[in-house]
Amino acid sequence: MRFSRGREPVKVSVSSGTLPESVHLLTEYVLNMSMSARGDNDITPLYETYLRDARLTEFEKEELAWVYLSLQLQPSAPAEES
Repeated sequence: MRFSRGREPVKVSVSSGTLPESVHLLTEYVLNMSMSARGDNDITPLYETYLRDARLTEFEKEELAWVYLSLQLQPSAPAEES
């Protein structure tokens, strides 16, 4: 998962049809944070844990930060009333 920011295109090298492990990790982390935020959970501890993952590149950590901030800025979904 790549989010475009700025003018430079993001390049991901793909060999033999597989993505690098860090791209899979980033995708999993974004999904986990999104689902936790949707459940009105505090995602800060989750985000801080993911930032310590040495397998992510600096660019991927920046993307993770962007996603974290985006999720924090979104208002929570209104609860359905019975």
